[in-house]
Amino acid sequence: MIVVIEFESVSRPPKRGSDPVTEVTFAAHQDQITVLLGEPGSGTSTVLRMINRLIEPVEGRIMINGNPLKSLRRKALRRTQGFLLREGGLFPHRDAVDNIAMVPRLKEHGRGKALVEAGDLLRAVGLDRATGRTRPSRLTADQRQRVCLARAIAGEPTAVLLDHPFGDLDSGDRVAMQGLLRRLHAERSFTAIVATDDVDEALALADRLVVFAGGRVIDSGPPEAVLDAQNPLVAEIVGAERGYRALAYATTIGLPLQRVPVVRDPASADPGAGATLLVDNDAKPLGWVDPDQSGAVLPLGDVFDPGSGSLQQALNASLTSPVGLAVAVTRGTGRYAGVLSAAEIVAAAVEQRTAAVRAGIESAVVESAAAIDTEEVAAAPPEPTSPRSPEVLAADADQDPADETAEDTVVTPAADVAEADAKPGTTVARRAQSAVDKVRDGKDDEPKTDTEDREPVAAGGGR
Repeated sequence: MIVVIEFESVSRPPKRGSDPVTEVTFAAHQDQITVLLGEPGSGTSTVLRMINRLIEPVEGRIMINGNPLKSLRRKALRRTQGFLLREGGLFPHRDAVDNIAMVPRLKEHGRGKALVEAGDLLRAVGLDRATGRTRPSRLTADQRQRVCLARAIAGEPTAVLLDHPFGDLDSGDRVAMQGLLRRLHAERSFTAIVATDDVDEALALADRLVVFAGGRVIDSGPPEAVLDAQNPLVAEIVGAERGYRALAYATTIGLPLQRVPVVRDPASADPGAGATLLVDNDAKPLGWVDPDQSGAVLPLGDVFDPGSGSLQQALNASLTSPVGLAVAVTRGTGRYAGVLSAAEIVAAAVEQRTAAVRAGIESAVVESAAAIDTEEVAAAPPEPTSPRSPEVLAADADQDPADETAEDTVVTPAADVAEADAKPGTTVARRAQSAVDKVRDGKDDEPKTDTEDREPVAAGGGR
């Protein structure tokens, strides 16, 4: 399912203290989690209510799989969408299982089938049968939100809308619920749209990120691209840590791991060998041998998976290690695979960042050159299609033969014609193409001399 939203304003003002929703255009793609990130009052919750037809836009349109949302009946639409609110919204007089089974029963799955599905979902969200027979008032906040999440995905909805779903939970439960949502999404492949004002939550969940400010969309795209955007409003919303947060999308795959001495008995460690790792009989790391106290062991710190981990995970493992080394372990077995220092992790981050920036510059220059050439071709008069086209015949008829001189006749060699055709047709386009060639080759074809003209460079403009 693909949701495309294009509108300019809402039919009624949002709640007091909120901004009117204007200039909102984005797409939520099938089987992805699209996160609407914005400060309270920025319009993210209003957009979710528009998709559920609780609010109607005055202008513009909302499309689902190419069909206008207004062409769907409200009741039928809402039965195909799961909706999870911050406050939950469970029926207080029904137990947890009955709350989950509500939507399947509305879809006429039958009471028995609906209860079986509800029981499966109850286990999927980490709750037992006894909890399923409990009323909402006797559940913890974490349990209630797990029940609400199970109800939102019950009945195989085409879209799941989550409006600040974990905002009332403490930090530990909130992280657990984010992981649960990602796991259920991977297992069941539903389309989800999440509204949140928490940057860490947005980056933990998003396959696609849409940033709101003042009731309008200021940026959208993959999270790593949005974090990399040179947009002051995005930087203000995401915060000064966006460089560190972007490490979550930089990979450790392919990084060369270093080796350290490994022992199974701390007493056997060589004091002069440097950082020494203690492992068990299965080569699983246990901690670091303390070089100052014989037989003592220091905590291990966090670990990371070199085959699928991010540079953020690796850097965090390095910072939590008492010796400054991030320990890599093989997924599944947990066996020791190697180590990385913080300096190596930062160097890898800089290298990947530089490559991404260069790729972005090259793409932008190519697009700019293509746009310039397209505009000039559109503005130029049509060229004759053949030597004896009507345009040529008309020009020949209007020309005075006496005006032709030998000096005005220029014969262009065929090689020069081919070379000229291969070059961009304007000075601006040639400069753009030259910039593309320099980015692609990594250097100028010929070094410039001091006597050559150079473009002025702003202070700090070096790479």
